Amino acid sequence: MAERLADSESRISSYGDWLEVCRRIRRELTQVDDETPERYPNRMIAYLSDQLGDTGAVAVDVGQHMVWSYQSFHNKQDQKILFSGGHGAMGYALPAAIGAHYATGKPVACICGDGAFQMNIQELQWVKRENIPVKIVVMNNEALGMIRHLQRDYFDCVYADTSDGSGFSSCDFSDVAKAYGIRAKRIQGEDVEKVSGEFLGQNGPELLEIMLENGTYAYPKTCLGEPIHNQQPYIPKQIFDELMEI
Repeated sequence: MAERLADSESRISSYGDWLEVCRRIRRELTQVDDETPERYPNRMIAYLSDQLGDTGAVAVDVGQHMVWSYQSFHNKQDQKILFSGGHGAMGYALPAAIGAHYATGKPVACICGDGAFQMNIQELQWVKRENIPVKIVVMNNEALGMIRHLQRDYFDCVYADTSDGSGFSSCDFSDVAKAYGIRAKRIQGEDVEKVSGEFLGQNGPELLEIMLENGTYAYPKTCLGEPIHNQQPYIPKQIFDELMEI
């Protein structure tokens, strides 16, 4: 028994050392993330998560916004975050949010991209007719961003059917929502903290369309030919070398 206890204490000690390594890596990489301009959509999602804190469930569609959301959305206690996961079901979020409202009886929210939202945009009619309290956030970079990212990296920037002028286009989603009789607003990304809190706090269904830069991408991202621990956007070489030597 004494040998078992000694062995257990040794393992606990080694676990503590390992946890400290993990904490150091987390501190270093969090600082890098916070200072990386390309990750501004993540900071936007973190802010929006506070504005949507009183919703019972948040359904997230498929696209870059899904990556930003599962990285940075701070869900509250008893608040469900709904994804279609590996199914990659574009158009999932709005119907899922409607179902979540009927299941919980609470206000709900959904986060969409401009590509995914067009898959089931007709559900706005049901939202309006039944006056479902769903807060819809459409993050519009006027592109099928995940595919566009791959085309940039692996196909010499041949943007086929993924952005405006190459076979894909989106619309003014706030105008579409207003046509259905739903309160809506279109804003630029840099204005999100100025107006989203006041806007999303109203009763009934609402749609907030946030315009992003066309070249907005989801990071970090693995790259063909690179080790999995060296991802875009690349961290400063000094920090990378130090962490690899731990």
